[in-house]
Amino acid sequence: MLSKRKDNRGMTLVEVIIAITILGLVAVPVLQSLTTSMVYNSKARVRQELTLTAESIMESFKGYGVSGKAGMAGKFNAGTGLDGLLSGDALNGASYSCTYTSSTDGVTDADITTVSADYLDLIASDAVYTFTVAGLTSNSQTYDVEITATPGSKLDVYVPEDAEATRDAVFKGDKEWDTKALENAKTDFAETNKSSNASALAAHFDGVKTGLEDSSTAVEIFVTDGTDEYDITDSSIVENVVFDSDGNFYIGNYVSLCERNIDFNVKYDGSSYIVTAEVEFGYEVSGYPYVVRETTKTYDKYTGDYTKNINESTKTLNNTAMGGTMYYTVDISTEYPGGEVYSNTASGLDRLYVYYYPEYSLTDNMTITVDSSLSGSMDDFECYIIKQRAANLTDAQTTTKESGYSPNVSVSNVSTANVVVFHNLDINIGDSSATTSASAIPTISGTNGGVYSLDTSTGLGFMYAGNGLTDNETLSYAVTLTVTRQSTGGSVTSMESTVIEGID
Repeated sequence: MLSKRKDNRGMTLVEVIIAITILGLVAVPVLQSLTTSMVYNSKARVRQELTLTAESIMESFKGYGVSGKAGMAGKFNAGTGLDGLLSGDALNGASYSCTYTSSTDGVTDADITTVSADYLDLIASDAVYTFTVAGLTSNSQTYDVEITATPGSKLDVYVPEDAEATRDAVFKGDKEWDTKALENAKTDFAETNKSSNASALAAHFDGVKTGLEDSSTAVEIFVTDGTDEYDITDSSIVENVVFDSDGNFYIGNYVSLCERNIDFNVKYDGSSYIVTAEVEFGYEVSGYPYVVRETTKTYDKYTGDYTKNINESTKTLNNTAMGGTMYYTVDISTEYPGGEVYSNTASGLDRLYVYYYPEYSLTDNMTITVDSSLSGSMDDFECYIIKQRAANLTDAQTTTKESGYSPNVSVSNVSTANVVVFHNLDINIGDSSATTSASAIPTISGTNGGVYSLDTSTGLGFMYAGNGLTDNETLSYAVTLTVTRQSTGGSVTSMESTVIEGID
């Protein structure tokens, strides 16, 4: 009987060398990756700390006035302002300075701390302020922080006089609702209502196909990238291809806004006076390209053969395919929970102030309904409808857009209350001139006390209502903050904001 001999030989030197070489080839990139990750995390931590510090400085800056010595020089002297906000080693050795430049006054980089308060109040509106914190330390590195405040547009701001929470409802439109409107419309169409809209779209294309087909003509409707074709009469294909936001055929890119509606309802529920608001945007889907292929067979009675003719044409979807304009409601619950602008059990509601930003590129609609529930509980009611200037538009841009702006504003009064409406809709807020568009003036139905312009030069406006509004002039500043590393001069982080200053 043969016995198996055990092989107790170890690894040869060559095998050991090969194993070590393989281990080295694998370990080196892994170690490099770990090292790179540690360095990146360290840099990210430093950047985050500096960003937080920069945000604190920015908020401190915005908390004080831009113009006037009390607002500027006083806070930039060491020992005040920022020292109270930012404590610790970061400020050790840091120096503060603030200068301004004004082409109108012929002043360049003047030290603001050496100028009298009276003169500062007279500085021309073109004065650019530069605030510097030099020598800010963080993680053994030294940084400089510079804030530049550049003047923009002068604005007329109507401020409620003698405002009281128990009698005044104030609605402030948020510009972010408008800037995010298109993105939210795409989400509403292609994500929130994806399944139902995909089915409706497939049904539309299937109807088009049925309308073109007959006994001798076969029809295909599809989207293609030149290689693959996708039948868009099939709802599952439409949902997975046409509504795929990462694909080449995403229909969300063909969503466009067409109107905005702001609606208010003023009512009394038996114990409380309530004002609710709803903001919605209307949108359409149009221009989406697709291909129609018609294949027709023609019978030749002499030869007994069929001749096949293929005709392809590119079409575009129009807004009627989805039933016309669709709407989504803006979530305003952060500012107004449940859509309530006002709710109070006090003796009565006297005034509603509506501050809003015009949507120049859309059909802009606003309705205010004074509900019949107020009959007998409220005798007089004032509505103030006030256009706001968008900070990102210059005077010239605003003036141009305002000249063609004509919103549809109506007040429906179905109560017995006497309703008076004040507005600045007939005023070009870009240059404060009167507009010529009669359609911009609000209409009011029901018992009312009239419609009046806030253009005080006419002698009407809030003078009718007594203490209604005060017209204050303000100046907007574009504020830019930059943090640079002293050793390299390279930018570490930056941010932008806007400051509005009263200049009356």
